[in-house]
Amino acid sequence: MPPTPHDPLEAARRAFLGRWTRTTGDPAGKPYPDALEFQEGGLYRGTRGADDFTLWDVGTYKVEAADRVRISTASDAQIPYHFGLQGDRLTFRDPEGDEIVFERRP
Repeated sequence: MPPTPHDPLEAARRAFLGRWTRTTGDPAGKPYPDALEFQEGGLYRGTRGADDFTLWDVGTYKVEAADRVRISTASDAQIPYHFGLQGDRLTFRDPEGDEIVFERRP
């Protein structure tokens, strides 16, 4: 059965789409990107300073539940993250419990 606009999982998928800017520092020194773009088809691109390494560089993502997404990392590992979406604020919680917060940008 195809997803409907009222399906919570489909709503979460649609809400991910777009460009995001990180608003918090690096939790525990982990190099998360300064900016993210989630695209249709489950692709994403993360950017950080010109020559800075980021865990989320380019790859795939899959929203698996209304509060869980699996993101491929720079090492190609598929890592599950919990997330919360409130308006234009997207908060991820990594497997160690650290939070990474992004805000939607135009």
